[in-house]
Amino acid sequence: MPTTPQHLAGIEDRFPELAAYRRTATRLHPRRGNPRVDDSSVGSPLLWPAEEPWPVCEGPHEPFGDVRNRADVATQRRLRELADRRPLTPAELDDQAKAWAPADAEFGNDTPLPLLPVAQLRRSNVFDFIGPDDADLAQVLWCPMDHPSDDYCPTVTVRWRRAAEVGERLPASEQGPDLVSEPYVPAPCVVLPEQVTEYEYGHLLPGDLRRRIQAWEAGTVQYGWGRSITKGWKVGGFASWTLSDPMDMICECGSDLRLFLKVEGGEWDGDRLWVPDDSDTFDGDPTGITIGRGYALWIWVCPADYSHPVRTSMQ
Repeated sequence: MPTTPQHLAGIEDRFPELAAYRRTATRLHPRRGNPRVDDSSVGSPLLWPAEEPWPVCEGPHEPFGDVRNRADVATQRRLRELADRRPLTPAELDDQAKAWAPADAEFGNDTPLPLLPVAQLRRSNVFDFIGPDDADLAQVLWCPMDHPSDDYCPTVTVRWRRAAEVGERLPASEQGPDLVSEPYVPAPCVVLPEQVTEYEYGHLLPGDLRRRIQAWEAGTVQYGWGRSITKGWKVGGFASWTLSDPMDMICECGSDLRLFLKVEGGEWDGDRLWVPDDSDTFDGDPTGITIGRGYALWIWVCPADYSHPVRTSMQ
């Protein structure tokens, strides 16, 4: 099981007030693999009832790069991994070249698109799982294209269900779109959850406490710039506001939203603060997704009524 350093261990001895601004979060640690359909996973088929219609995005949406065939994206990634281990055969090189080609299909901003499976999370092994009391499974899907109305990110849907109530299952071949933007297609991954401790984003701490922490840092990287909030895919914890000023995340019903999931391409940045202890076994970007110019997508849900639409922020 991957583990990571607790960068601020012992900080409450110096600043006891931080105990009020502490939460746990669950790093998901996605790793390439072939999870079972009822496992927690990223980028894999969902435990979906056969009789339940698969959700569709009606638009308006637009591609993030070329419109690709989803099967070609999978082929390209598989051959890229093979090429890291051995030279490709002439037939494989030919397949690789074909897989790079854009989709030969007409696409308009209002073309209806089935949503793409992004993640499936089970209450039983995701420590900071939140959701309806009667749900033990959260399923995250998004449109495989950009949405100008959502900061040029995919529009997200979260479904909640009880795994035991899923009877006949929808086959994997009927889940999701044929046409995609490659940066929004997560590679199939198992998840290896690890619970970590986080502290509130520095600019949202009380002014006096923030100033005393800044004085203690004395120009070094300590609390701020990524040590208080983990990198990579995670459930729960605190949000960072590194691209915009902090925003009040409010549901249309007036309730405060709660951070549910952060989706991010890499497990760590160049500073390597959040490098897990299995980092020598993978390339640091197991899911292969890209949000914007390398940011993260934060997904918020309404704890007053989990059926309300989710909100997202890109940071």
